[in-house]
Amino acid sequence: MNINDLFYKSDLITEKILSFLDDKSLAYFGSCCTEWRLKANDNKLWFKLCQLKGFLDYEYLIDTMAHPSIPLKTTTTSPVFTSRISSLSAHCKWRQLIKDGYQRSIQIILGSIIVSTSDDENLIKIWSIEDLDMINCFKSKNDSITCLKIYGEYIVAAGDDGMIKIYDLINGDLHHTFSNNSNSNRDGITKFIINDDKIIAVYTDKSIKAWCLKKFKLLAILRGHTDEIECLSCFENILISGSWDKNVTLWDLNNGTKLADLTGHTEVINCLKIKDYSCLVSGSADSIVKIWNLSISKGLNKKDRLMINSIDCVDLKGHNSDVYCLDVFDNYIASGGADSLVIIWNLNGDLLYRLSGHLGIVRFIHIDRYKLVTGGDAKRILVWDYKNGKLMNTLHRNPNKIFFMNVSDTKIITASPETESNITMICYW
Repeated sequence: MNINDLFYKSDLITEKILSFLDDKSLAYFGSCCTEWRLKANDNKLWFKLCQLKGFLDYEYLIDTMAHPSIPLKTTTTSPVFTSRISSLSAHCKWRQLIKDGYQRSIQIILGSIIVSTSDDENLIKIWSIEDLDMINCFKSKNDSITCLKIYGEYIVAAGDDGMIKIYDLINGDLHHTFSNNSNSNRDGITKFIINDDKIIAVYTDKSIKAWCLKKFKLLAILRGHTDEIECLSCFENILISGSWDKNVTLWDLNNGTKLADLTGHTEVINCLKIKDYSCLVSGSADSIVKIWNLSISKGLNKKDRLMINSIDCVDLKGHNSDVYCLDVFDNYIASGGADSLVIIWNLNGDLLYRLSGHLGIVRFIHIDRYKLVTGGDAKRILVWDYKNGKLMNTLHRNPNKIFFMNVSDTKIITASPETESNITMICYW
């Protein structure tokens, strides 16, 4: 008796055998052929797996009407073949719940952990990169999460309600809430960064607030921008911010004071990066990348005020449209923009290479010792040898527009803003 005869002889025997499989093995079994897919697409089997994983509380996420039968189709890069199957049946209810966990949007990645959330739900999901298992899933107490990050054993989440909430990474328990009681209008938080033990958050009232993660208190309120703040970068005690008011502003975090407004851009500051106390780089919708060379005096003690002695600026002209992203490593600057170009510069301001290969806006850039990785609207990711100006590889695997990109030593992970958004992980190195 072969295995097919065994499966077709009795549904009870089939169900008993398949009940010993975990979710991955059951999914692999169902992918072998259409007959086995029907056998594996059993709500009883997947209900037990959801129960074991503690997913039953999230049954309300399932919308079976949103997952119709899947038509088989090919793309322009796929080999052409003729299939005898016109469509595949939709996944059953509890199978879809486990599947949904792998296909929703992402916010932050760190080490071997992925933490994700999305606009259509207030769930925070934690994934293991190694085996793609959902480690935890819990309901956020924020009104609507706008950004989140990992800090040690905690998840830091900020929302439209102007509150920053700290959750335990393991069990999802709420550990602490940062809330400015004087903020009667509940200005929302649009973005934040973490620098050592400080959370630096941007609010919709054009202010920046610094909070201490160890002492759980407000350290400083930074005011000075006259329009929305678009980007932040930090190095030790110095913070820089870029805004729609066309200014790059330098702040002393220890003392909560403004050091200087750097003027010269004629449009919104889309991106910036501070390398150290002597150099920062900014990119704008005016198509210009600027290198700001600084001379800053530091006191002997941490609490001593920073003093700016001199500032000079070098304009880098090479883009013919908005500059959307940039990164700095060693003596190299990489910038990308709406002209679909990636340009490599050195810190002296010399244009080294113009790299073409993208279609549409280049939105994300990562540069390190060995490689340059760029991503944009054309659903492709390019890997470059930036020191020699050569394209190493073109990755067409990202299925949707890129909303978020993180590059590690071995993986590229992206997220999409589209309706059927997903997390894509490419094991490249």
